[in-house]
Amino acid sequence: MSAPAWPLHHVALAEVPRQPWRNGGGLTRELLTWPLLEPGAAPLPWRLRVSVAEVHQGGPFSAFAGVERHFALLDGPAVTLHWPQHSVRVAAHSPACRFDGGNPPEASLEGGSPTTPSLDLNLMLAGAPAHGLAPAPLGGLHPATPGVPWAPPSGSVWRGLLNRRAVRVATGADAPPQGLPAWTLLWTDADPRAWTLWEDGPADAATPSPAGWWLHAIG
Repeated sequence: MSAPAWPLHHVALAEVPRQPWRNGGGLTRELLTWPLLEPGAAPLPWRLRVSVAEVHQGGPFSAFAGVERHFALLDGPAVTLHWPQHSVRVAAHSPACRFDGGNPPEASLEGGSPTTPSLDLNLMLAGAPAHGLAPAPLGGLHPATPGVPWAPPSGSVWRGLLNRRAVRVATGADAPPQGLPAWTLLWTDADPRAWTLWEDGPADAATPSPAGWWLHAIG
């Protein structure tokens, strides 16, 4: 019996238009809102949203009540997220920061400018409590290490990969690797298999940033 097939979707960052922030502090490219709708279907609230922000200067994040947010640095200057009681520094080597979208932080940059912005990955997951975070995450961002297989946690209904550099990806133990250009979101629904990536060229010794980030959402 053949293994079930999960259709793969690709979104190239360069093909997504930038949308300026209302406060002038940066730009956002919305790569995906999920689930996708059939043509002509009535709009529905999204369950997850994936975007990449170009942050040129510090400032407040927008509030999204009932949304769990995950934030990771892709490239450029580090970002520190400030709340009244604590701060979290997000740098090239840092794990993703999970926080309550209804309690947005103030962000500050270590440098940053229109020519050298901080490039940041945002995963937003609807269905969180109106205030605070649920004990168990609704999804997450995980650094992608070349040659190390990764499978989403049990109960995941969506998964993806955003790669910083050109890679080859095997979507299953028996799947042939496929080339993936740098800065591409590869995603599918519910595939529980372990995926593995390999870099096409030598690792970038100038930065400790991972080759990419695995993403997932729990149903």
